[in-house]
Amino acid sequence: MNWKHKQTGNITGESTVKNLELILNLDLPEDTVIQFILFADPRIQPLLTILAEKGNPGTGGDYRQLTGEWIRRYTAYLNEHSKTGFDRSVPVPVRNFRLYLAVKIPYNDYDATVGLFRDRRDAITGLLNSSGFHPRTGDAGTLLNLVRFCYNPDYSYKNQEYTPYNDHMWIHRQVIRKSTEIEWLKGSGDSLCIDGKQIGVYSVAGYPNELDLFDNLFLLGNIFSRNLEQIVCPFIFSMSFINRDFNDAIRKKSGIMLAQKAAGSMAPKLRKKQEEFLQAVMAIEDNVKFRGVMFSVVLFTDDEEKKAKTESVLKGLWRQKGYDIQEETMIALPVFMSSMPFGLVNHHATRERLKRIDLAPVRTIAEFIPSQADWKGTPDPALFLVSRRGQLIGLDLFSSNTNYNCAISAASGSGKSFFSQYLIISYLRMGATIRIIDVGRSYMKMCKIFNGDYIEFTKDKKANLCINPFSIVADIKQDMQMLLPMLEKMAKPKMGCDDYELSVLREAITRAYEKYGEDTTVAKVSEVLLEKKDERRNNLGQALQNYGPDGEYGRWFEGKSTLKSSDVPLQILELEELNSDKHLRAIVLMYIIYQTTQTMYFGDRHQKKLIIIDEAWDLFGGDEGAGAASFIQTCYRRARKYNGSVITITQSVKDYYMNDSTEAMLANAAFWFFLHQKEEEISQVVADNRLTLSDFMVEYIKSVHTITGKYSEVYIKTDDSGGIGRLFVDPFTYALFTTNPGESQYIYDLLDSGMSVSDAITEAVESDFGRSQKRIGQ
Repeated sequence: MNWKHKQTGNITGESTVKNLELILNLDLPEDTVIQFILFADPRIQPLLTILAEKGNPGTGGDYRQLTGEWIRRYTAYLNEHSKTGFDRSVPVPVRNFRLYLAVKIPYNDYDATVGLFRDRRDAITGLLNSSGFHPRTGDAGTLLNLVRFCYNPDYSYKNQEYTPYNDHMWIHRQVIRKSTEIEWLKGSGDSLCIDGKQIGVYSVAGYPNELDLFDNLFLLGNIFSRNLEQIVCPFIFSMSFINRDFNDAIRKKSGIMLAQKAAGSMAPKLRKKQEEFLQAVMAIEDNVKFRGVMFSVVLFTDDEEKKAKTESVLKGLWRQKGYDIQEETMIALPVFMSSMPFGLVNHHATRERLKRIDLAPVRTIAEFIPSQADWKGTPDPALFLVSRRGQLIGLDLFSSNTNYNCAISAASGSGKSFFSQYLIISYLRMGATIRIIDVGRSYMKMCKIFNGDYIEFTKDKKANLCINPFSIVADIKQDMQMLLPMLEKMAKPKMGCDDYELSVLREAITRAYEKYGEDTTVAKVSEVLLEKKDERRNNLGQALQNYGPDGEYGRWFEGKSTLKSSDVPLQILELEELNSDKHLRAIVLMYIIYQTTQTMYFGDRHQKKLIIIDEAWDLFGGDEGAGAASFIQTCYRRARKYNGSVITITQSVKDYYMNDSTEAMLANAAFWFFLHQKEEEISQVVADNRLTLSDFMVEYIKSVHTITGKYSEVYIKTDDSGGIGRLFVDPFTYALFTTNPGESQYIYDLLDSGMSVSDAITEAVESDFGRSQKRIGQ
């Protein structure tokens, strides 16, 4: 193996590679074997079951029955596609990549070796933790969970139960079922067959001139949007490291190699070998350690045809990165067994017979460790997405260490409606309260289905809406952070107040509330400002009279607030009718946010709460939206304190850089979701130094796309990690989320006929929204 490696930034970071190198360099007995085994595990049902059980589905009336029916169907849909892909164009199955680390230490004195093992285990655990791997110490059951699948793949595919580990029986006797057959099939392509599955066993026969962890990421499948360049079956990528000093052997062999001479066609090959050995000897003189390593890949396929197709993809992926990976024919079973935890028999005679042990510097081996697949998301997920290579991605906005807020950028046609509804139903199912501020009636159907409150703000006097902010004050000192920006926006909507004006406005608010309490109105604050002869105070007072009994906006702010907090889980506040008066709309928006944070304050601190502001680019953009940065920061800070999440949705990444208000939204969001964006807009924010991304990440985010009728993609950016997930929807979920007018009306008609929501959605799915009956009638 050529031992050089690139000096480039790795996707997992240079520190990760160094920590992996430290693990390989630990002081361990000679002939210790360290194995890293990456397994694409199709057994996702346990993860789906944990998610489904979180919301107590099926109890609590029609609303709970609906969410229970939905999660049952949706998790069954994902589990169904853990065995096969979603269709021919998206053949990648849903799975869970798992990384195993196994250490086998030779010993003479058992008690002394156990002490050494525990010490080294703690060291390895610390190094893995510092690299973000979050390791867990396995036991015999953990080992059996992996090897039982590998030796009984068909039985395991069917999610059959195994007997628990029996500590009175040797582990090896609990692995292979009595009915499992292991045979070598002769035919057009000789292959290993275990438990009815075609097993492909491969080892590396040639390496690129330079190794790089970033390039190795593509060996598991294309991380860009090429669905057909994926390994579509369960597989294992195993690396076994042999802790033996091979430096003397290299010196000896290099002396023989450098003394050889060749002529004709053999001369170039010999010169290349001599150059490699010369480089190796020079590296040894620089105290570089050479150790033994064995790489292998195992595919678990259904039949010979699928094995041939998957093998073609596997070889193509590796060939693109300069590797020559070849199928084992004569020694497939020994290599297969050596790929399992503790399976490599590290005897000199065995190594000589296998001839699959390569020699390389420890640093180079660390670069090649199969330590990364796709991002798995956040702990304790509320919902699942699926990565391009099939990894189940868990997501929970409330898992962040900083805040629970989220920014979403979604261009028209990118799947924003389905994605936002997926977020909503996922948290509704878990008992969250959700308030949605919208412009465009996007959530009217969802509100009707979940029997939520739909409040439409209109300038029609018959609506009798009053939003006096003083009616909902809980603590005037604490609430001043919300009240002051609101009245500043009323008094000086364009320029904002200077420090002196803010000071006198604060004083007027305090004095008015001390005198009138919850009967305070904006007009009474105006009266306080007009009491003293001071031009600047009086100007503020005059401006606020516009919100008094005789002012243009008086009816909105005079009297007790009629917009009270609601106990219903879902409430939609629609502002489209106020588009003709952007100034009023901006103040109404601030009031709604203020009231919602008040609801958080008085509510159950353990209950999750979401405020979703859709079309935030329109609501907070322009002059009327500017100047609210402090208000937004206060809102976000309160939300975090009261177990709340504020989610803003815009059309473009550029929308979060429109003014101080939108920048405050982004600065206070632990999550940023990118659905499909125009490439030039991403390039622009990077060029303007608004967003700092590597060249790779720019291209990665640009590749986010939506295929209508199949899936929508979203790049999830967190404080310290991220990845691309896909939202696939089953027919039941589609019927819940569709905003197609005809399809929505069909569901409304079923509801009006007396059907329950769950039955109406089921009927819509089974009848294809009535279209199947029409076809039968035709």
